[in-house]
Amino acid sequence: MTKTFKKIISLIVTVVMIMTIGITAFAGATDTYTITVSKNDPNDGSAHEYKIYQILTGDVASSGELSNIAWGNNADGTAILAELVTKTGFTSCTTLDDVLAVLDKSPDDSTLADTFASVVEGHLKGSPAATVSLTPSDPWKSATVTGSGYYFIQDNISSSEAAALSKFMLKVVTDTPITIYTKEVVPTLDKNIIENGTPTKYNEASVGDEISFQITSTVPDLANKGYDKSASSKYCFVVTDTLSKGLTYGTAANSNIAPTITVGDGANEQTLVLNTDFTFAKSTAANGETSLKIVFLKMLDYGLDPALKDSSIKITYPAILNENCDTTDTGNPNTAGLIYSNDPSHDYTDPEPGAGDPTGETPDVQTITYTTGFNVIKTDNNPTDPKRLPGATFKIKVTGTSSEQVLTTTEEYTADPSGDYYKLKNGSYTKTAPDPTTQDKYESTTDKYSLTTTTSLKTKPSTTDITATVDAQGYLKLEGLGAGTYVVTETDPPAGYVIDGKDHTVVIECTFNNQGKPVWKYTIDGEESLTATLTVKDRKTTDLPDTGSIGTTIFYAAGAVLLLGGATLLIIKKRTSADKENR
Repeated sequence: MTKTFKKIISLIVTVVMIMTIGITAFAGATDTYTITVSKNDPNDGSAHEYKIYQILTGDVASSGELSNIAWGNNADGTAILAELVTKTGFTSCTTLDDVLAVLDKSPDDSTLADTFASVVEGHLKGSPAATVSLTPSDPWKSATVTGSGYYFIQDNISSSEAAALSKFMLKVVTDTPITIYTKEVVPTLDKNIIENGTPTKYNEASVGDEISFQITSTVPDLANKGYDKSASSKYCFVVTDTLSKGLTYGTAANSNIAPTITVGDGANEQTLVLNTDFTFAKSTAANGETSLKIVFLKMLDYGLDPALKDSSIKITYPAILNENCDTTDTGNPNTAGLIYSNDPSHDYTDPEPGAGDPTGETPDVQTITYTTGFNVIKTDNNPTDPKRLPGATFKIKVTGTSSEQVLTTTEEYTADPSGDYYKLKNGSYTKTAPDPTTQDKYESTTDKYSLTTTTSLKTKPSTTDITATVDAQGYLKLEGLGAGTYVVTETDPPAGYVIDGKDHTVVIECTFNNQGKPVWKYTIDGEESLTATLTVKDRKTTDLPDTGSIGTTIFYAAGAVLLLGGATLLIIKKRTSADKENR
């Protein structure tokens, strides 16, 4: 048979198979030719295996036309024809010549080319003529094939993460090697916290603070990548986000506010409309984590629009650091990801992928919000062995960048034979067991206690400051605090003690190391503290104002002596006066 295949070359360019398909025509009957596969998208993170199948043989004339076309070594021609005859556009095709006539008659009909390619892909046979394997670090590799004809190149990926399938250009060559440039579409995603207009991966905050999060991506360039626009075709682009239990989505006034989404740059930027351009869903799991899902409804339109493809996507929303926050260096993470279409041969009928729809996923991106706290310990003024004092109440004034909310944690120790703690004579508890050298510091060397902590959220009233009371061990932990200045003042002393009467200033500062972990600095009453502990000492009501004085008893005794001396002098004076009058 003879048939010119030159006109349908541009048509078969649109062909894509389960992974990816390309067809290349080569000159000569038995000559060996080189095919080079060159990676196009550096964002693709998967290993690819490009299998090269010969589906048609033929001779290439100097004009570039292929003649004497027949089924190739890797094509089951009988099965292909049997299935093609059931497809729209090919119902009258009983021979390969009939098929070529249909394709040659409508070279601009991508639907016919897609149909032909998908049927061929389903009836490949034998081992591929050659294979090209590329890892994420390989920019290109080559393989050789023997014999002229059209070659079907199938892309297989080892992972759906950060990967997509390619569609190849069809080229007719003579005796020169051919290079095929992959056409995968691999979107990327990033996420940041926005502070004072500056993006950052880490921040510090206080409970009640509102945090602004921004997810960014780029409109994928879908032109000539196989994602052709039709009435039913879609391109899936779904952003997912998970907030840890320490973060509450939304503002204090509205926890159901939709995120603000823009697409485009400069004059082309447009703000998307909820339920018209995107959908938004929010759910909270039993463990307190909140999941967000944003489904773009018109991404195929954006990706084929010359004014929008390769332009910016910005998703912005607020969240609040809540009372369930983690105050350790684990912090409160917020993790986002993107699910996208990655197979241009597949018919995506919905903007959100369904069961069986092939998709790719970007690596997770994460931000972390950290918060901290400091301890308040109430004791007497014994310089050598201070005793813990229960019952003291403190006022906490928060200033600077800090929120007007504080988490307070108190401790309760209960007698428990299986407990981990021992009680010391100064009122504190320790997990360290007594030994012969320390047992005199313990109330009992055998009694044990278990610990229960209680955390509550204190919010500043409209007219007063936050107040909190130490527990039975004279202990109070103030948490959920970001960088700022905190003034702690005792308002009610323990029974039998004089109020401290001082304003204690605690300054918290935060920087981040190279690993993104917070480095907290605590300055308490002008001195840097390694333990982040404010100790407030009270004196007994019977004590002198100065620590270590001999008490007030001597003043009572001295007063009595003075009174007695005064009375004696008065009596002597009266007697002296009487004696003078009697003289």
